[in-house]
Amino acid sequence: MKKNLTILFFVLSFFVFGSSLKVFAQGTTPITINARILPTVWYSTLSVNDGDSIKIYSGIQNNSGINFTGTATFYVDDKEISTSSFSSTADSLKDVSANWVASPGDHNVQVKISTSLTADQILVSSSSDKSSISITQKITPITPAVVETAVLNTASGIVSSADSLANILGIRYINRGFLNLFSIFRSDS
Repeated sequence: MKKNLTILFFVLSFFVFGSSLKVFAQGTTPITINARILPTVWYSTLSVNDGDSIKIYSGIQNNSGINFTGTATFYVDDKEISTSSFSSTADSLKDVSANWVASPGDHNVQVKISTSLTADQILVSSSSDKSSISITQKITPITPAVVETAVLNTASGIVSSADSLANILGIRYINRGFLNLFSIFRSDS
């Protein structure tokens, strides 16, 4: 009888303490591993203009002794522009990048990463700081050739419209002197 009570005590103890150990394990705080995304982002060039195609970079520092993989997601003005898969080996610094065509205005750039780490392991940080960048709108210079082309196209359009109107009205002769005069000025320059 004493033997049966002892066995019963061990069986009940296992169920009681075993389930409480499981609850304790599930309620533990995740372990922060010594790996992070760097707080700053940087660009392939220091001078960025409207329409330039550039690369946005970020770094993943891994001093944890653990290898892991993941995905870096790049955002401009809180809109996803690209994702990039990466593999981070222990005690390494890994760069990730994305292409972006700059548009005029003030922008905020940020990179966030998700990893293959288990639920009980977290990084020191998984998103960079937001970085501000200002892009100036590209201004096309007005050259004499641009002005000349615009004037010639406008004059040709006017004469073409006048010819069409003359045909509708039955007028046979239109003075093309304006275009001839414009051609004389063009040849003098």
